[in-house]
Amino acid sequence: MSQSKEQTLLARQPIYKSDGSVFGYELLFRSNKDLSAIEVGDDQATSEVLVNYCTSVSGEMANKHKPIFINVSESFIHSEAFLPIDKNLVVIELLERITVDKKLINAVKAWKKFGFRFALDDFDFSEQWKEIIPYIDFIKIDVLNYDSDWIKQQKQTLPYKNITWLAEKIEDQEVLSQYQEQGFELFQGYFLAKPKTILGN
Repeated sequence: MSQSKEQTLLARQPIYKSDGSVFGYELLFRSNKDLSAIEVGDDQATSEVLVNYCTSVSGEMANKHKPIFINVSESFIHSEAFLPIDKNLVVIELLERITVDKKLINAVKAWKKFGFRFALDDFDFSEQWKEIIPYIDFIKIDVLNYDSDWIKQQKQTLPYKNITWLAEKIEDQEVLSQYQEQGFELFQGYFLAKPKTILGN
């Protein structure tokens, strides 16, 4: 394959366990025109990541049987779209811009009946998420946005025990150790690994 013909498909950032092994990967939207997901819109960003992941030719796209985290738009969750990925190898990330209402909760419940798992991205502990948390498997916290003691206090107030906590934006060893001590199980950030751009056709 000619390198000159390859295009930017997406980026992939590892998610690590406490022991340093790779748990999975987050797939991130990338554009040849350097546009962000917000600039192109959540619907188009979702579509491009899914299409590029599932249909593109790239030697680096192999899953290796580890789960992938994919941000999806609100309309995708509400649609009856088919997600052509093994349910055991995907975690559907709900963006912080999503509207939590009865319609969304029913949609998430329907997806979960098929065996899919969900993550809340950039979780802020606000009341708007209260009704959907019982159906969530992973909670991602941007540790740069909040004081660590505040996160610890808020985390202890949630009554749900079957949630896996992921600390993202880990930028040094001190922060990594801090959140390991707080009981976080998964970690993501530039200190561990930067997103890698995936090229292909």
